[in-house]
Amino acid sequence: MSRPGRWFRSRFRPVEALTSVPIFFKILGIGFLVAVQFGGATLFFTRGDLSERLSRALEQRAKSSADWLATGLERAVITGDIVAVQHQLASAQASIEDVRYIVVRSADGKPLAHTFPHGIPTDLERLARNGFAPAEGTTVLSAGNRTLLEARRPILGGSAGMVQIAFTDASIVRGVTSHQESVFRALAFSVCAGTILGLLLTTLVTRPVWSLVLATQRIGRGDFAARSRVFAQ
Repeated sequence: MSRPGRWFRSRFRPVEALTSVPIFFKILGIGFLVAVQFGGATLFFTRGDLSERLSRALEQRAKSSADWLATGLERAVITGDIVAVQHQLASAQASIEDVRYIVVRSADGKPLAHTFPHGIPTDLERLARNGFAPAEGTTVLSAGNRTLLEARRPILGGSAGMVQIAFTDASIVRGVTSHQESVFRALAFSVCAGTILGLLLTTLVTRPVWSLVLATQRIGRGDFAARSRVFAQ
């Protein structure tokens, strides 16, 4: 072997370096790795399923809200009371969490009322004109960095118009974030508990050895009356 190779082996000995680590840190490291792997696997396998379940819950919530609005707006739309329609939309947006917008259209697709402060966005109107938003159903839309779920329900079977209500994905984000925080808290608790148990275990394992080392040192100094404590019967 070349001289640089011998020099490298003489100074870098991973096996010796590993075996020279105190047993407490070995047990602590093993416990930490197990906790991290368990937490990572739990987060990986449950996050996708949680997101899917939250998406289905949001879709059902959007459909039920659209049904409720379509029923509640029937009288005001039939009588042409746009002020009452606008008031009901404002009340619904204020009372229903995560609602991005509500639009009420006539039977021919023209907007009657909405909750946008500066008018219906051009992109949303273009979708309605081009037929990308059918009279009934749900559609996933993109709004910048957020995802919207829009539900549409006909008013009086479509003869009086249609209501559109869109929800943001904030509830899904909150649910996933809360799940991640729970996993991280459980992981932190496991690490703390593992540290305490590792300390107790290493104390039980090394106490007899340490007692023997102390007795050997006393004998080496000439104290032949030194004895190692026996921890078992």
